Amino acid sequence: MSNIKRDLGRYTTRPVQDKALNYIKNVMENKKDNKFFLLNLPTGSGKSHLAMMISDYYISNINKNANVDMITPGKLLQDQYSGEYDSINDLKGKENYSCKQYDCSCAQGMEFNKLNKTSCDFCPYKDARTGYMNGRVSLTNFHLYLIYKIYANEVQERNSNILIIDECHELDEIMSDFISIKVTEGSIKKLKYDNENEIIKALKKVRTINDYVFFLKYLRDESTKTMESMEKSMMGGRNIKVDKRDLTIGSILDKNDNKDVKIMKMITDMGQQILKIDLFTTEYSENPDNWVLEATFNEKTGHKELSLEPIWAYDYLDKYVWSKYDKVFLMSGTILDKNLFSELNGLDVDKTVYYSVPSPFPIQNRPLYYLPIGKMSYTKKEEPFEKYKPCVSKLLN
Repeated sequence: MSNIKRDLGRYTTRPVQDKALNYIKNVMENKKDNKFFLLNLPTGSGKSHLAMMISDYYISNINKNANVDMITPGKLLQDQYSGEYDSINDLKGKENYSCKQYDCSCAQGMEFNKLNKTSCDFCPYKDARTGYMNGRVSLTNFHLYLIYKIYANEVQERNSNILIIDECHELDEIMSDFISIKVTEGSIKKLKYDNENEIIKALKKVRTINDYVFFLKYLRDESTKTMESMEKSMMGGRNIKVDKRDLTIGSILDKNDNKDVKIMKMITDMGQQILKIDLFTTEYSENPDNWVLEATFNEKTGHKELSLEPIWAYDYLDKYVWSKYDKVFLMSGTILDKNLFSELNGLDVDKTVYYSVPSPFPIQNRPLYYLPIGKMSYTKKEEPFEKYKPCVSKLLN
């Protein structure tokens, strides 16, 4: 018995799940050119179990060597999947794993290892990533998935055949955020550029998209120069002396002679910003008409902030996601309209089917109550938070 079948055997399927899988089977048998399955399944339908049923059916009946990618919008839903199904290979970001060698996150531990040109005997993040890469059914969240798909070629080597997306209505917005680029006065100061004042002056002069594009090219050059300067200022790979009895990232960062750890972190962040600028430059050159300059005011910092955002994300979804798979299953309770959803997400309508079921909860069990308590704007939300507490407590009781 496969691990997936063992997982499925622990639960009793619901009629709504059986009907959905039968619909998918019928399409697979009679519309073999179909690629996209829009599954409009409201809360309570059991989408996570259905995702496992789809995986088992595809591997057992369509392609015995198939790999399955599953993605969810957040880590809470990701934990729900991995907690219920042992056959899932789960992967989160480096900051979610603990480095025993330095008593910190794996993200921080890796920075320290870079500086000392060393490595940990065992890295839980690398172990999880290996499991993800080699797994039959692998799971991660939207953000990490897109980071790897867009910036790291190694994940594409998984050669997965099907993609299952839970809460798929959020994916196009998250893709837009990844392609978007925003540089602020605060982010410039945080990275400690050698030419900080001149860069901020140049940023304040940006008025148009062309101004911003020119500024980003200038910023990329300045980033490269600052990174080279930072690397020269470091200790040339000489190991940092730290008391083994107090080998924590906190103790390392608190020591003045260990400022190189902070510099290494800034170099890494600056390198990531260069990657983002390069990505934007490529995508903008291919389709300059798909971009808009957005201006917002940050009440916390008191600064105007400018960002370049794509008008539509569907071109990038096809380029980095849809084109990598044989079949894509998109699940949500709010797909609602096949044609509109397909247009927004760049799906070929002729190769897309739509399946929808009503809520499994009786309508009398799911009323909506409007309770106006206060304004939830950025500057005023703390006050209504206090007013919510007795209401929430009463509902819980």
